[in-house]
Amino acid sequence: MFQVPSHPSSFATHGHGHQRPSLSLAPQSLHPTSAHYQSSRAGPSTAQTLNLPRTLSRPAYIEPSPAAIAAAAPELAHTGVPPAYIRAGLRTQAPQMQAGIAAIPSSHLPRSMQKSQVPQVLPVPVRTSSSKMYPTHVLAISQSSSSRSSGSEQALLFPVHALVVAAQCASVPRLPPSSVSAGTASLSVLPLALPSAQAFRLLHAFLYTHSPAALLQGLIPLPSSFVSSLAAQPESEENRERNPALESTLGSPQTLHALSQYLVSASSGENIVQALMAHAAHVKELWQDAVALGVHDPTLWAAMDLAWEVVLGAINIAAASA
Repeated sequence: MFQVPSHPSSFATHGHGHQRPSLSLAPQSLHPTSAHYQSSRAGPSTAQTLNLPRTLSRPAYIEPSPAAIAAAAPELAHTGVPPAYIRAGLRTQAPQMQAGIAAIPSSHLPRSMQKSQVPQVLPVPVRTSSSKMYPTHVLAISQSSSSRSSGSEQALLFPVHALVVAAQCASVPRLPPSSVSAGTASLSVLPLALPSAQAFRLLHAFLYTHSPAALLQGLIPLPSSFVSSLAAQPESEENRERNPALESTLGSPQTLHALSQYLVSASSGENIVQALMAHAAHVKELWQDAVALGVHDPTLWAAMDLAWEVVLGAINIAAASA
């Protein structure tokens, strides 16, 4: 099993009988610089104290391993092609890769299965097509050990393309080989234990779409006009590795306040602060998974920072009006 410390620089391999190798990261706690919020709806006796970090801490940048990239795409071995250039090329192929994923019938690749029943290889039917790039592997995502609650734990199954993972997830070990023959792809399965299996759904989609609008919509309620403005942001060589619209929003206290007010309105109910804390938990879980996998995409981090700022602002607004 590959064990990952809080901010890993390498993996240690340990033998565990016949268990298959997996990547495991214990959930990190959020404690860089605490911010303090109080809600006193019914007087001092029912006051809530919420301690949250002011910002989401970032681990040191790690470039994806050339060996992992070469294992995923042997034609790139010893070429000296920078990982950033590889990632740019993957973006142009994203529609074909997503079409390949969508073409796999659920009867051959279920969304989940019991972790104890996850096979080493999943055979799926494929057809030669210029409009589709079929996935090469399957990630079987389960909760990390400190989060496990029962022996019947479910693993969520995500079809992926090896190079997408190798070029963007610096902490994932090289993927085992897969093969295609006679209309069938034998997708090797890599079990990964992450802080949040559910949060990986958002991260999996982002690794292909790189859409901050879709990512943020999956995290917190936002005005449709704001989401549309993010989705309309044109991609160019200059902003491929960053998103000016996100950066502009993060630098505008007025816009952040307006988004926080919208979140409070969208979270109205008997216990607004509790609803907002649930949103904070969603952002935290995505952050933990990104750290565990070594995903350092600037747009991803800017989107998480924005969601965190909006949630903290909303909690402040709710606490002040309580």
